Amino acid sequence: MASNGLHGLRLLLVEDDYLLASGLQEALELEGAHVVGPYPDVQGALRGIAQAQALDGALLDVNLGDETSFAVVEALRQRGVRMLFLTGYDDAALPAAYRDIPRCRKPVGLGELIQELNSHLVRTT
Repeated sequence: MASNGLHGLRLLLVEDDYLLASGLQEALELEGAHVVGPYPDVQGALRGIAQAQALDGALLDVNLGDETSFAVVEALRQRGVRMLFLTGYDDAALPAAYRDIPRCRKPVGLGELIQELNSHLVRTT
């Protein structure tokens, strides 16, 4: 049964590892989220952001092949979208401007990821 926290949320997924992206998409959809993507690169993610009428949150890999997802972060910040990094990087490896973004370290279990998404992305009213 889907948790109430992610049910109905539109979550952008940016991950260049096909198997990981597919598994994450399936897990998020089982939790009731609508996944926008997954996108394996910055250009696809930026198109997805531009086309999305609404986004409730985003899950971003930092490294996308030979590029970083920082341009995606900036586009999401302009829209006020909360996000979570999915990465092996620690704080010291990230530029200071992005250290405030919550992070799940790879590899991450799906239970831990769902808990982090609920904790950092779901707005309580």
